[in-house]
Amino acid sequence: MNMETAVTFGRAMGRAIRDSNETQALMVVEDISSAYRMDHLVGMMHASSEGQAVLADRPRIDSSTIERDELSSLPRGTLGREFVEHLRHHLLDPDLLTTPCTRARTPETRFMLERVRQTHDIWHVVLGLGAQAHEEVLLHTFQWAQLRMPYSALILLFGTVKHLIGEARWNILRHTMRGGYQAGRRASPLLSVYWERHWEDSIPSLRERLGVIPSNRWGES
Repeated sequence: MNMETAVTFGRAMGRAIRDSNETQALMVVEDISSAYRMDHLVGMMHASSEGQAVLADRPRIDSSTIERDELSSLPRGTLGREFVEHLRHHLLDPDLLTTPCTRARTPETRFMLERVRQTHDIWHVVLGLGAQAHEEVLLHTFQWAQLRMPYSALILLFGTVKHLIGEARWNILRHTMRGGYQAGRRASPLLSVYWERHWEDSIPSLRERLGVIPSNRWGES
């Protein structure tokens, strides 16, 4: 990391620590810290037919591709319906996560980091997590187990101090984080899933197929 990149990283990290909603700063931190990790994730994608299809098609999830009215008409409990409800309820704009990755080596690895970002809220839905700051930390316990991205390690380090210890969420700190990590280890790789082909699937059926333990069971031991 050269000096200019280090300064950029430090400034972005400072903004993100001060305000967990600084999406653009968080994406700079993610890009600088984890772009190199995408080489490994490409290999993981090639290990499954769905992952290979994602790499071949390079689908995008943004306001131009999400048919909100169509997905909203699906039955409750389906992935598509719950995804658009999640976006609506938490006032989330999927276009905020379309910022291109600039530091990965190839177009394929740049796409991979964009895919991580654009499927982020789908992971929230499948895991049964909302969008509060402590729930972001919990998602990254699962994501760290699955992807080993340094960005997740940073979220865990600073987010745990700020949103779990600082907010005295002791039960989450003691039990649920460990359960989230174990759930991530046990589940199939979520990044390899071609989610757009599963909008009509029920979330319970997806969890069963992928071996996903929902977050409301992570505290069980």
